[in-house]
Amino acid sequence: TFNKILAQDVESPSLSPGVVLAMPFRLYCDPKSSAGLKILLAARYNGVELEIPAKVTAAGAPAIGRMPILETDQGSIFSGVAIARYVARLRRDTGLYGQNFVESGVVDSWVEFASEVERPLSTWTGISSKVLSDCAGALAPAKADTDAALTILDNHLLESMYMVGHQITLADIAMCCALLEGMGSVLDPAFLQSKPNLKRWFETCINQPEFVQVLGRLTFPWCVGGGSASSGVPEEKAKPAAKEKAPAPAKEKAPAPAKEKAGKAAGKPSPAKAASPAGDAPEIDAAMAAKIDEAGAKVRKLKEDKADKAELDAAVAELLALKKEAGIDTGKPKWLR
Repeated sequence: TFNKILAQDVESPSLSPGVVLAMPFRLYCDPKSSAGLKILLAARYNGVELEIPAKVTAAGAPAIGRMPILETDQGSIFSGVAIARYVARLRRDTGLYGQNFVESGVVDSWVEFASEVERPLSTWTGISSKVLSDCAGALAPAKADTDAALTILDNHLLESMYMVGHQITLADIAMCCALLEGMGSVLDPAFLQSKPNLKRWFETCINQPEFVQVLGRLTFPWCVGGGSASSGVPEEKAKPAAKEKAPAPAKEKAPAPAKEKAGKAAGKPSPAKAASPAGDAPEIDAAMAAKIDEAGAKVRKLKEDKADKAELDAAVAELLALKKEAGIDTGKPKWLR
């Protein structure tokens, strides 16, 4: 009976992608808060229109400390997590709440974990930005708790492209929103150096079209493609180091071609191969990058075509193997295996 119910749930009629649910939803929430962003992202993925009254977004409106409320034609729902879950469940075809009951449970687990991550991280950012005063004693425990939680997250993402399954779910949305403020402040490149899988996943999420439409185009100092952050402080700190180091390699490399040519003319083996590792700035060559792009395109095509799970898993495994070979994922498996 349980399997029959599950089959009916999966095979029930669904809306076409991009269809907007024209229901009377009115959201009372600060759209720039973590709770508000979770709801807006879930709504964007599911094509749900939300009306946010002008008095909520007006300058000077007391939004801090107020619980989000969603008005529907059948009653009201309150709290950011509850509203995000409700909006995510409005459509089955988008897979925002997983593809089956087990995945739905795992999504719920990570949504709850996102709240556990957000608590110490918000304490850390609040103390660092002087928003929280007289809390200096809480800084060290907040850093330690954040580091422990993000280590668990990095280990989970070692062999997973997304939090659950092979696509964006509410778990990814909730976790991204929990980390967003910290990623732009206290979670600097030095802290994230030991968490490559977390960085790869976060950058993948924030560059999705739906995320860009809600959050705008975001860049951080540790972004692979984006380079330096849009905020002034990290960028100014990064530039002097680059300027100081830039002239030195240029002067050392200038005579190198002449020496190589002289060696070749004398019949001696060229030292080019021995010198290349030291001057190899990009870690991934063009051939490997092309293979990774091709494997990624294959995974996306299989997702769009709703291919068989076994075939999709094999394609994802191939993509992850190429990334490991290229040195993108360098984390060490602990409890994951």
